[in-house]
Amino acid sequence: MHIRINAFDLNKKDTRVFVAEEENYVIFHNNFEIINLLCSPENLDELAIGFLTVAGVLCPETDYYEINVDQINKKINVYSSQLENIEFDFKNTVLGTGCGMSFVFSEDDRDDIFAEYNYSIDKNTIISLMTTFNELSLNKNESRGTMGLHSAALVSKDKIVVVRQDVGRHNAVDKIFGWLRNNNIHSEKPAILITGRISAEMVWKCLKAKIPMIVSRSSATSKAVEIAAEKGITLIGYVLTKRAVIYTAPERVG
Repeated sequence: MHIRINAFDLNKKDTRVFVAEEENYVIFHNNFEIINLLCSPENLDELAIGFLTVAGVLCPETDYYEINVDQINKKINVYSSQLENIEFDFKNTVLGTGCGMSFVFSEDDRDDIFAEYNYSIDKNTIISLMTTFNELSLNKNESRGTMGLHSAALVSKDKIVVVRQDVGRHNAVDKIFGWLRNNNIHSEKPAILITGRISAEMVWKCLKAKIPMIVSRSSATSKAVEIAAEKGITLIGYVLTKRAVIYTAPERVG
């Protein structure tokens, strides 16, 4: 979403420009406040469900939940059959570097779930997917009149299944996870495509969502590479440039 504002060109003449809309929303679980975050005010149900799931607040096994999005008071309340709220153990958590928000994740919550995951993807397919994703992202931004949004896409069976955007790169990924949860999809989820850098937090989120590959047109951080190497997640950066690199788990790339 975008809004139009008054601004000035470089000659200080009045002009009108589009900017990405950014709002402050508070996410609740069973009326318990979880986090206050900045986001693009669209697909908010997916954002809340995705965030709460990868944060460990909403259990993946929870059979029932309802979502109430209050756009007037900027609140999203998720009601689930999980009767007790999770209390974060901040002593054993690490503060992430999320764009537009902060996030904590447990150092102990990193099970190696990809040891026997035998999916592989051809390098030309990766380039083709990233080219398509880049065009979709660009077109979506241009149609909104602004280039201020990050994009994320889910790849399944060598095809882009869904694309989401947000002012925060982590929010865009959370919306993908929320889309998966809301549509009750548990099928093969081989890769996430993103426009921003690959951080440790991004790797952790994909680990929680059981996605073994992250592909970006940008770089990865040292901690992201460390965790991915330890847990068998394939990280690919700088795709569509001459510096394209496979940071970890190259065996998945054919």
